[in-house]
Amino acid sequence: MIGNRGIKYFPKDINNIPYEALKKGLCWLRPNIIKSGNCSENEQIDLVWFHKNEYMAQRLSFKEVNVISNSVGGSLLKKNNNLFKLKQDFENLSMSKMRIMGILNLTPDSFSDGGDFLSENNAITHAYKMRENGADIIDIGGESTKPNARYVDEEEEVRRILGIIKKLSRDNFLISADTRKPNVMEKAIDNGAKIINDISGMSALATPKIISKLDASIVIMHIQGEPENMQKKPSYQFAPIEIYKFLEKKIDLALSEGVKLNCIAVDPGFGFGKTPVHNMQIMSWLPMFQSLGVPVLLGGSRKSSIAALSNNEEPKDRLAGSVVLLCYANLFGTQIIRVHDVLESKQAINISSHINKQI
Repeated sequence: MIGNRGIKYFPKDINNIPYEALKKGLCWLRPNIIKSGNCSENEQIDLVWFHKNEYMAQRLSFKEVNVISNSVGGSLLKKNNNLFKLKQDFENLSMSKMRIMGILNLTPDSFSDGGDFLSENNAITHAYKMRENGADIIDIGGESTKPNARYVDEEEEVRRILGIIKKLSRDNFLISADTRKPNVMEKAIDNGAKIINDISGMSALATPKIISKLDASIVIMHIQGEPENMQKKPSYQFAPIEIYKFLEKKIDLALSEGVKLNCIAVDPGFGFGKTPVHNMQIMSWLPMFQSLGVPVLLGGSRKSSIAALSNNEEPKDRLAGSVVLLCYANLFGTQIIRVHDVLESKQAINISSHINKQI
């Protein structure tokens, strides 16, 4: 049967699994949920492979997947071992619980809060409020990357963000700079940013070299196209796995340039070159991304897919939808959530985490 709009699921029959495809690394694992520690032997995992230009799958038990992974070895075994292993600390933050990245946009045109924090006083005050409410990271951006956003030159972007980064980092804020430009990255790190949140997925060849040279950390995000054109008929054979393959290659690139594994996190890029259906596929396949072996970040806060699948609410009226995405992400093992509404998100994490312990 056809399921998940691009995956062909077969009735369970281990004898029909193409081991040659698995040995070539054309395989992926998607648990139903992610629990702390190992799954029980009877938990269900989708074993997916690519064969004859199609994605195919069987739903197996954790025990069965363990047996197959150990038999095949290589990429499949590595992915299986990564699934339930606690990720290394990311910028001294333990990944044993979901962490909050609070959004601080210093832009006039961001889709939700454009113009709200243009004055230095408003920006600093909001950063302190987010930290007080539970933000572990403050993500500072000086260029909107919403659909059809205008490109901001380096000088203007630096003018917007550098002073705020410098002041907040002096008061022990953990700062992430939301930028895709290598020169801006370097200046942000020199002024106190510890993390670069790169929505372009390291499209600039200089990016991993800078991260390695300056001993910083990076969030590598998937995007199809550029902000100017990314929402013009985005298309995938099956979005989650194509996104996975992109991120896997980018991790390898970063490592080859000397970036340490514990300095890498990935973001599947909810809303960046995706339709609402693609975004919901990403949500339901979030557990698969844990097999990459690095922390996973989700940025679905106030995104337009919430309105498209609901009642066309304005960005600041999408809190409930944002919290739903957060709770699913928490159940699916996601380590970092990027949000506008820190107080409400912290509360949702606290309650959903208590529920998850009982599952």
